[in-house]
Amino acid sequence: MSSPARFVTRAGFVLALAGMLLAVPTDVRAQDGDEMEEAEAPWIYITSHKIPWSRIDSLTKLNKLYPVIAKAKENGTLLDYHMIVHQYGDEYNVLVVRVYESWESLGEGSGFGAAFEELEPDEERRAEVNAGYNWVFDGTVHKDNIYRGMETP
Repeated sequence: MSSPARFVTRAGFVLALAGMLLAVPTDVRAQDGDEMEEAEAPWIYITSHKIPWSRIDSLTKLNKLYPVIAKAKENGTLLDYHMIVHQYGDEYNVLVVRVYESWESLGEGSGFGAAFEELEPDEERRAEVNAGYNWVFDGTVHKDNIYRGMETP
């Protein structure tokens, strides 16, 4: 069981991270000249993973193979994405943070599959890389949380 101080540290970190991500501009767009409409607040999808430390290097190498995240952002699927590895341990040692423009875009998913297919047309090579990710995440536990950006004073 974790101590209250450890919980506060974890909660503080997640809240600080969410605050940084909410700094993603929610631009105000002009509609028909004079009308202005504020964009919907972003949706932040955070997945916490328990990944064995012996697999973290493999995960890092797999993530560097192809610019899938950049392609998904370019395709308009994601606003932002971060994978954060806990420096000193902890049960949930990898956080994946995805920021979506709307609930609808969150429901459409990250677009990683389409982006990967565009970057690597060879189906066998994609299968090899996906097998690597499957090995990293095989038998691991995760939990998902969805947050909504809120206006602050």
